[in-house]
Amino acid sequence: MPFGEVETNAGQRLLDVAPFTPDITDLLKHVFDEAWPSIAPTIAADLVSDTRLALAHAIIAFAAKGKRDSEALKAAALEAVRKRSPERRRE
Repeated sequence: MPFGEVETNAGQRLLDVAPFTPDITDLLKHVFDEAWPSIAPTIAADLVSDTRLALAHAIIAFAAKGKRDSEALKAAALEAVRKRSPERRRE
């Protein structure tokens, strides 16, 4: 597997091993797949992997607090990544 492909899949792999039931894991992966395209164009190429991982972490953190609505999870995770990482944006 090419190096870049491994890197960009880290967020998905994290969601795969998150300590949730299979149906919740599927929801989290769906949220990730919906959220990523809305933030991806703003991320510098060398920070894509780290940002995907940060997004997955944020989704898991909000799910662990009981959020289960996909739109609420998506909005909260995207906001957390944007607030925490303004340096991730492309110039």
